[in-house]
Formats: sequence, structure tokens, C-alpha cells
Amino acid sequence: MNAADEKKAVLDPWGATVVDDYNHLYEEFGIQKFDDFTSQVPNPNMYMRRGVIFGHRDFGQILAAMKEGRDFAVMSGIKPTGEFHLGTLMTAKEIIYFQQQGAQAFYAIADIEAYEDNRLSFDETEKIAVGNVADLLALGFDPKRGHIYRQYKEMHVRDLAVHFGAGVTLATMKAIYGERHIGLYLSALIQAGDILMPQLKD
Repeated sequence: MNAADEKKAVLDPWGATVVDDYNHLYEEFGIQKFDDFTSQVPNPNMYMRRGVIFGHRDFGQILAAMKEGRDFAVMSGIKPTGEFHLGTLMTAKEIIYFQQQGAQAFYAIADIEAYEDNRLSFDETEKIAVGNVADLLALGFDPKRGHIYRQYKEMHVRDLAVHFGAGVTLATMKAIYGERHIGLYLSALIQAGDILMPQLKD
């Protein structure tokens, strides 16, 4: 791997990554700085105020929907490999914050990724997910304005992954994620389904 490749291989979704140059992330992924929005967001949460949320893509559309009372959705989730930790707590609080600002919230139990990345059976992840969802609800997630689901059981997500798979080559997946087993590439397509499912009419 040459120096240019090393600079491009910044993020590893299935491992630990140390980011030395956040400016490079802005350029590489088309991210814009979040600072300008902090004062405009109704009741900005502590992650916004403290600069933990440092970048965005098209957040202006969400902000406009919040201010105008229009429908919008927020999507996040958890890979059910264990109990809540600081990272999963932060993402849970983030989705709850946007739900409280009017969003319809979608929370994925990423059991397919847990199987492909951690080799946990679906029975194991179902048991772990019960505790994860209990924590989410205890933090204030409103099930009346939300949809909590397991990837393995949500056919809309799986159907979307099949559609995406028809337009993605193995070379593209390798260029994005490096050399991985096919199951991890599949879990990435499943996550694309997670992201776009809120746009389905049903």
C-alpha cells in the first residue's frame, strides 16, 4: 500500500480507526462543518454544543423540516454484541433527541452484521438485543413514533439490499472496504437498506 492509499484508507467500519486529520475527512467524504448549525438548532443537545458532532451532509434540509414542522426521519441502530457502552449510549441519545424534535425514528438491530462480523448466532443476538432495546426505551425512545426492528426479520431492508446488489460490483466493494469476505459486503448493502427504508411509502 503506497502513501496515497494509506491516506485514503481512513475509516474501517469493522475495526478501530484513529483519525489524525479531520480536514482530510471533510474533503474525502464531502462533509461540511457542523459549527454553523449549532446556534440554529432548536434546543441543541450537548453533543452539538460540545463539538462532538463535528460534520454533516445536507443537515440544512433536516433543520428546515424541524423549524417548519414538516415530516422527517432519523435512522440509527446497534450491533447487538453486548451491553450498551459509551458509543451506543451517545447514538441512542442522538436518535431520541431528533425524535423529540418531531422525527419518525427508525432503530435497527444490526444482527446480520453481528453474524457476519462477530459470528454471533441470531438466537444469541436476539437475547442481547432485548437488553439493548430496554436501555433505549429507558432513555426515552418513544415506540409510538418509532420503528425498532431486526435486520434479519425486516424484509423491506433485505429486499432493498437485493436491489442495490444488482448495481454494485465486487471491485467497488473492494475499493471502499478493502479485501473482505462476501458476508461483510452483504452487511454493507443491508445497511444501505436500513438508511433508505424510511423513504418507503409503507
